[in-house]
Amino acid sequence: TINSEPVTLDTAGSFRQEVHLEPGMNTIEVAAKNRLNRETRKQVRVMATYPPVQGAALKADQPS
Repeated sequence: TINSEPVTLDTAGSFRQEVHLEPGMNTIEVAAKNRLNRETRKQVRVMATYPPVQGAALKADQPS
């Protein structure tokens, strides 16, 4: 699982999953169980920075 959401594996045992990141520090938790049902959990911290979006800082009283 990634952040408690199930993830499917391909035939090689690999996975790919898009994760929504908020600006700033994000913590992603990855959990996996082996064939003996033993679980391993890892937390990964990711810093997300995005360029400013033009016009995103308009005040409510400004016409769009």
